[in-house]
Amino acid sequence: MAKKVIIPKNVFDSRKDLFYSQAIRAGNTIYVSGQVSVDEKGHLMARGDFEGQVRQSLENIERILKAGGAKMTDIVKLNMYLKDERYLRRKGFYEALREFFGDWIPTNTAVQVVSLYGTDLLIEIEAIAVVD
Repeated sequence: MAKKVIIPKNVFDSRKDLFYSQAIRAGNTIYVSGQVSVDEKGHLMARGDFEGQVRQSLENIERILKAGGAKMTDIVKLNMYLKDERYLRRKGFYEALREFFGDWIPTNTAVQVVSLYGTDLLIEIEAIAVVD
């Protein structure tokens, strides 16, 4: 099976400093590493704004998928790591998800964690997409 690293220019290139690829396409499946609220230079966006961090993380996923020939509705699985599970009850959280997914609802696991890599990060989202 062919494997290809996906490296979009509009997403932070984590390979050199952090030793991980943002995504790998293996056959018709794309595995997207956990995305956080950083811009293409690795700078934190939406400090203290949970919904803003959700949107930036999803925007990074969308950019990665597009570079790999996929779209958000190709996602079959999301894993979300949150600093506080109470964020899941916020209306703005679901509004942000609907902005990116529309009527498509992928499977999902949400886990509260003690800490994320970066003290100001509130959420990290990873995804698996299957391209037809």
